[in-house]
Amino acid sequence: GGNKFIVKDGDTITIGNTAYDGDTITITLEAENEIGSSESKATFKKKVQGGTTAPVKTSSRLVVKTADGSAPYVYAWTGASNALLGAWPGTQLTSKDDNGDYYVDINTTETYNVVLNNGGKVQSADITGITGDAIITVKNTAFSSYDLEIVETPASPLEQLKKEGREVKAMSSSDYTASSWTTVESVMKSVDALVAQGGDADDDQVTAMITTLQNAKAKLQLNVPALGYAVKGKNTVSGVAAPASKVTVTVNGTAYTTQADDVTGVFTVTTATLNASSKLTFKAERNGVSSAIGSYNMSKGNITSPVIPTVQPTTAKPTQPTQPTTQPTTAKPTQSKNLNVTATSNYFPSAKVTLVNNKELCVEYELQSSMKLVNAEWALNYDSSKLKLDVARSKDFMPNVSNEVTNIKTGRILSNFTDITDLKDFTNKKTFVRAYFNVIGTGSTTVDLNLKTLCVGFIDNDLKVNFEAVVRNSVIQSGVTSAAGYEKLAINKNTKAYLYSDDDVMLGDVTGDGQIDVNDVTAIQLYIAQNQSFTDKQKEAADVNKDGKISVLDVTRVQQYIARSFDEF
Repeated sequence: GGNKFIVKDGDTITIGNTAYDGDTITITLEAENEIGSSESKATFKKKVQGGTTAPVKTSSRLVVKTADGSAPYVYAWTGASNALLGAWPGTQLTSKDDNGDYYVDINTTETYNVVLNNGGKVQSADITGITGDAIITVKNTAFSSYDLEIVETPASPLEQLKKEGREVKAMSSSDYTASSWTTVESVMKSVDALVAQGGDADDDQVTAMITTLQNAKAKLQLNVPALGYAVKGKNTVSGVAAPASKVTVTVNGTAYTTQADDVTGVFTVTTATLNASSKLTFKAERNGVSSAIGSYNMSKGNITSPVIPTVQPTTAKPTQPTQPTTQPTTAKPTQSKNLNVTATSNYFPSAKVTLVNNKELCVEYELQSSMKLVNAEWALNYDSSKLKLDVARSKDFMPNVSNEVTNIKTGRILSNFTDITDLKDFTNKKTFVRAYFNVIGTGSTTVDLNLKTLCVGFIDNDLKVNFEAVVRNSVIQSGVTSAAGYEKLAINKNTKAYLYSDDDVMLGDVTGDGQIDVNDVTAIQLYIAQNQSFTDKQKEAADVNKDGKISVLDVTRVQQYIARSFDEF
């Protein structure tokens, strides 16, 4: 499951970073020169560093059902010679399970082989390739006919979480976009902390973490391939993409595919002969994960060294293609009637607002808790025939949580977070959930927040997370303050629904895309260097410290905001 990489004589490699304590690691070494090639494998077991570990399965149970009910002999081995139940004819079984069938626990979890016999006189053929627990049903006393059934043992929640975590540990972060990888990386901190608890880990937390990690992995996006060679008059395009990915290059609409090298990521594809009017697009795909589509116009000149790809905006923002860009009156139609909106919730209070033309709705659910948040899960439901989600402006539905995983559907937003290594501080009132909508209907409607789970807690002196559910399965839990350590728990809630106009200025958002990110930092820096001009609205947005001028102090404040050093300007 790991990635290939190149080593040379004298290099030192580290193994085990992609595994958990107690895992077995197999490395494959391949060597090749002008004479030939060779391959060898080595297996290691990662040492348990301490703490309480979950029970590890160390044996395989073999159940044998004989035709006449007699006790069989079993000779078992692995590899070429390792006899597991003694020398031939093996061991006669004496133990019976609850069904009255003979069984033996074989001291291995590797693939093993057996021969069944009656003490050496009559025997079966070699029964090979058995993995884990198995049942052999013998159909005659000659042992010549039998059925083999492999018993699948359901993995515990912790083992399932470790499996999901190993897949991430085997990934290379450089293959993915920084924004998509950051979420996975943040979730993995909590995953590793839970795994480290071993058998002490709470099953409910582990199950919730599996879902959180799976959702984060589902949002991973490969980096766009970088072109390194594309020359007019030639029919070859090359570059670098994620190793072992399928690369598709189109020239004027005709697609050409190739496979990137599984170590270096270098790819070369033969295309139609390029000319000044050739328009190229390119993308990568691997294991169901795709990149955005990059583009290049050969009218800009030849490529003879790597260039940073231009990403097609409609593909880079797949959640927004249905939002009209040339007919703003469709997104915000002129209406003779207003829209009355009520923001409701099973946990938060209600709020009402009447929207007027050419305005946007912002709904905020605020929370103040004397104890830190451990995890939360919620669904925000709205009428898509009257309200249209402003995806760009609503980028962070939980602006005060760093590892939120969100799934946007028509008329519904699903989101959750879990972080047991960095509990979320809501001591001061903060926005818990926030969303922006465009008005596309009239009359009355609701925006409803169904809070499914909300847990608060603390980390004790043994670095173990203690938590209690305030809301579970959408039901508010009573008696939380009667639990030890939670006697002084106090939570205040508030809901706001208000008009948000495009004419309003969002401090820090000088690009006007509804987001505050590195693009805004770059724009302010260019303005200070007199390499970019600003409108009056942009100047107001750039002056985040409100001292009447735009300087490096504003740049620093925006960078600190992006790094979540504070919640608002």
